[in-house]
Amino acid sequence: MPSKQDSNLTGLAAAEEASLGVLPASPQWLQLEPNSYSDFGNEMSKVARKTINPARKIQKGGLTDVDASGGFDHDLVPYGLLRLFRGFFFTDGDETPTTDPLDIASRSTALGVTAVSSEFEFDGFTGLPETGQLVLTDGFTNAANNGLFSVASSIGSLVTVNETVVDEAVPPATARMRTVGCEAPSADISSTLSGTSLYLSSASGIFGTTFCPVRVGDTIFIGGDAVSEQLTTLGTGYARVASVISASLILIKDFTGTPATDSGSGKTVRIFFPARAFRDEPDPADIVRRTYQLERTLGEDDNGPQAEYLVGAVPSELQLSLPEAEKITVSLSYVGLDRETIDGTGTIKSSAAGATLHAPESEEFFNTSSDVFVARLVKDTTQASLVGYLESMDLTLNNGINANKAVGVLGAFDFSTGDFEASGSMNAYFDSVAAMQAIRDNDDVAVQLIAARDNVGFALALPLVTLSGGQAEVSSDEPIMLPLEMNAAVKDGVTMCYCYFAYLPDAAMA
Repeated sequence: MPSKQDSNLTGLAAAEEASLGVLPASPQWLQLEPNSYSDFGNEMSKVARKTINPARKIQKGGLTDVDASGGFDHDLVPYGLLRLFRGFFFTDGDETPTTDPLDIASRSTALGVTAVSSEFEFDGFTGLPETGQLVLTDGFTNAANNGLFSVASSIGSLVTVNETVVDEAVPPATARMRTVGCEAPSADISSTLSGTSLYLSSASGIFGTTFCPVRVGDTIFIGGDAVSEQLTTLGTGYARVASVISASLILIKDFTGTPATDSGSGKTVRIFFPARAFRDEPDPADIVRRTYQLERTLGEDDNGPQAEYLVGAVPSELQLSLPEAEKITVSLSYVGLDRETIDGTGTIKSSAAGATLHAPESEEFFNTSSDVFVARLVKDTTQASLVGYLESMDLTLNNGINANKAVGVLGAFDFSTGDFEASGSMNAYFDSVAAMQAIRDNDDVAVQLIAARDNVGFALALPLVTLSGGQAEVSSDEPIMLPLEMNAAVKDGVTMCYCYFAYLPDAAMA
């Protein structure tokens, strides 16, 4: 029997349950790479017998309640946490056509690449990319088959691209294709600046369609790297979709470039949209509660591997932290039904028959120094940033999960869900009284956070927050700091939207 177990012998994995507390027959376990744990396991409530007796002795009592919870901190990586993120938003999420869907058991296999016809073949596809859409491929052996391609046609299991590819008869199992954007027809996209309102128009009506599937709350990037793919006057930039007025017209806000009217004459403008997007759904029918099991391995005893499990874990709170000159990290917290343990005589669930354990992708984290494209507060009426530079920012999503207790049940039998609450805080360098005045005037303000590197990125948008705090901190020989508190409210059906970009052009990099 080992005398101790070291932390570097532990591991963490998560699997989605089929129903509360019950794994599916073939669970898909995602291996995670936590930095630390906030808590993990259960808290026991015990009551002793304390009777009135001459001997003044307390007698042994018993177990009366169990509260189970678990949480961990993780570097924010582009892709590896997305399947968990959607659980915190209580949504299926929006997903563009891909061979690597969020429902990992439905993943498609690449069957080959044919150079003479510029075709990629897969054994299935979650949707199909359309002619004129932009797709990203990766994981193929030949470098020429990895990268950004424009779709010439697609049918069944075949996707034909306009660019040159090379023959690859047996691609690796990791090879995949994801839809990341679209290229509009020549002169199809134009922009109109009316006061402080910026509109994008499409002559052919592509907005909100499967060709350009934008929704309210989404962040998009307008323009490609080539001059022919950009509006001349408007240029390039990120923007939040504030309203899909029609397939021919959208209102965009928080544009990171210089708003302008542009006819788009002679331009085949590219629009890059999120490959995955999660928001608090405006329609209650689209709200989905997912539950998970979290497996933490704990080294080995004399008989084999041992582990503990948080069972029936409901996503409770997600916090994004951006300290200065550091990594962007995320904390994920769950409330569970109970904790289970397995010693070396048992079988680790992620290794059991029918289970699949998926190793994490090799990904770099986002940092707060060189990867943040923009982190700002935007005043709705003027679209002006209220602060210049931030020292730090924290954003929190809270689902208000409460355990339901009952007579005859040890622990919880289910959970109640509270309101979707999004809040945050930031410490800004004071440059003007604009933020102070915005607090006093109770102005409508939006939070915009975008990070990008190596042609991938994410955007987090809170379309409407109210500000509080704002008392300047003045210290000798130090810059004046402005601590601000933020509480989000719903606007146009959305409180918070998280977008993952599988590909962004070089023009979109921080």
